[in-house]
Amino acid sequence: MFYEVRAAIERHAMLSQGAKVLAAVSGGPDSMALLDILLAMKDEYALNVAAAHVNHCIRGAESDRDEHFVEDYCEQRGVQLHIKRADIPTLSRHTGESIEQCARRVRYEFFAGIEDADIIATAHTLNDSFETTVFNMARGTGMAGLCGIPAKRGNIIRPLIECTRAQVENYCRQQGIAYVEDSTNRDPVYARNKIRHSVTPVLQSINPGFLAVYKRNRDILSAENDYLDRKAADTAEQARRPGGFDVSLLCGLHPALRRRTLSLILKKACGYQPEYTHIERVESLLAGGGKTQIGGGFIVRCRHGLLDFPRQAPDPWSFKISGGQYSVPSGTLVLEYGSIDNGGAPVLYDGDILEYCLDAEKIVGDLSAGSRKAGDKIRFNGSSITKSLKKLFNEKMIAPEKRGIITVISDNEGPVCVEGFGLAGRCACTQQTRTAVILSFRRTQPYEF
Repeated sequence: MFYEVRAAIERHAMLSQGAKVLAAVSGGPDSMALLDILLAMKDEYALNVAAAHVNHCIRGAESDRDEHFVEDYCEQRGVQLHIKRADIPTLSRHTGESIEQCARRVRYEFFAGIEDADIIATAHTLNDSFETTVFNMARGTGMAGLCGIPAKRGNIIRPLIECTRAQVENYCRQQGIAYVEDSTNRDPVYARNKIRHSVTPVLQSINPGFLAVYKRNRDILSAENDYLDRKAADTAEQARRPGGFDVSLLCGLHPALRRRTLSLILKKACGYQPEYTHIERVESLLAGGGKTQIGGGFIVRCRHGLLDFPRQAPDPWSFKISGGQYSVPSGTLVLEYGSIDNGGAPVLYDGDILEYCLDAEKIVGDLSAGSRKAGDKIRFNGSSITKSLKKLFNEKMIAPEKRGIITVISDNEGPVCVEGFGLAGRCACTQQTRTAVILSFRRTQPYEF
């Protein structure tokens, strides 16, 4: 298996000489095999190999056992280890995410935040890729979803992606690599476990080598998907006109290329991956004209031979907030109560998650989230000037139709935080702050200022 992994690394150009690689290590057979192989290739590629482990606090003592196991192993092998403990069950209740979604988000945010790591290596196998394909099929997907897990995406690599889980476990036995078992892998409440323990055995009974067949199909689809993506990108540029896109050119495309081109255009225009129904509605516009609204209130219009995206100001909005997750025009707002370790300074994560901290004891009355109201004023922390939000938005040249996207957090005395701009000095945290109101904006709707 070692040589198969090495071939996959070379085929997909996963590693470069002198790379700083961070291996995601859970303690299971897949991740332990991954770490062992990376260490074995350390001299060949002059790698700097470190490891990262997330204790999700889902399985109590068993989660702690996994953490200690990985810690002991890394100490024995002289591997630098980064550990994060995250109460995923509690966090997922606050955010409204599933346990699996929340755990995955926390893991990748943790990995991305570790300095001195050029590459993040995860231990996904061919089985994991197959399970992802089946899961995507069950939910509805296009060609990209049928391709499963890519071998490489950005700075994330998956060296084991062409190896089966059985191969990995056999490698661990042959090399004497110890590992721990995750009891949740047998819990049928998780969709992946249903696929793993119900769908996979049936297919194996039909064809014991079905994973090899799946791999061939995945490789073919991946190549074709990549070609169509490139073709769609070229076509979108050909269709671009001042203010929009050429309707006649789009109408003349083959349906497969037209849908993919429209998907790319809509994603770039509205900031998120459009659903199939959105693309269907836009295709109808190409034939008959008019306009339609897709997710998030985004308007698409077909007029005078041009497909464009007219802006319109959202209606004024406001609602009370106390704790938990809320939908706001720019994406999602999460309000939590806790402690702070950075003095309450605003923090920007990955360009789309913005966090503010307010002193809970300085809040007057109830908190609300809403669009700017006439007369709203704020004195930002560190400033001696009180400024109206209308003047602030004018100075920043924010178009009127974009202003309603910006969330204003207020208490009974007025605004205490303006999304993307800052928080009021009267509610700023200090070293004496005992409890902080933590506001996290997870933005999917782009706006510029």
